[in-house]
Amino acid sequence: PPIAAEELVAALAYDEVLAYLSAPGRGSIDARETWRLARAAHASELHKLLIRHRPKPRQGQPQSPWPTVVPQPWSAR
Repeated sequence: PPIAAEELVAALAYDEVLAYLSAPGRGSIDARETWRLARAAHASELHKLLIRHRPKPRQGQPQSPWPTVVPQPWSAR
C-alpha cells in the first residue's frame, strides 16, 4: 500500500531477509537451520502485525457511475 506502518514494513523486510538466508544453497546447513528457526520464531509476530494493519473495509454501498456505462464493443471502430 502507498501508506504503510513502519513496523509492518520492517517485519516484512526482516522476513524476506530470513527467507533469503535460509534458502537452500546459502551457507552451511547449520547456518540455514539457525535462520530457519529465527524465521519460525518471527512468524507469529509478523502474523499479528498483518492482522493489525490489514486493509479496512469501505463503509456504505458501492456507487455506480451515473449515467451508467454500458459496454458497446460493436461501436468501437
